[in-house]
Amino acid sequence: MKSDEEILREEIRALREIILKLYQWGVAFIATLQTAIFFIRREVLNGLIESGRLPKGSLLPLWRYFFGTAVVFIIALFFTTLSRAVSTRYQWYQAQLREKITSGVKEPESKSGRSTRLRWMVIGIYFLFPSLDILGRFLFR
Repeated sequence: MKSDEEILREEIRALREIILKLYQWGVAFIATLQTAIFFIRREVLNGLIESGRLPKGSLLPLWRYFFGTAVVFIIALFFTTLSRAVSTRYQWYQAQLREKITSGVKEPESKSGRSTRLRWMVIGIYFLFPSLDILGRFLFR
């Protein structure tokens, strides 16, 4: 039978793998979605111009443009929520492991400043896409 320490270490290792894959898939999914939205916007704009509802050379109406931005924002929020949930679980298991160490092999102490910066960096990566989308609307007319 496995000791509590072994079980906790396995859980922590599994959560590390899960959160890394979640970050990878989150960024890849949002980047892919952003690319698809770019092409959808272009086709909608061409359709509106060809149907005569917009004059040639005009931009996509703001509400149509920001609908795509809102979709990307909601997906970024979804991945941020999932990442925070896994991170909270990871921290909970690590706190339990510190109390159950019998082998003498200690886990490195997490520095709150570093983990806070990392947390904001991950959130920043997810929300970088909708932010650049909004910025691109006004800078690259």
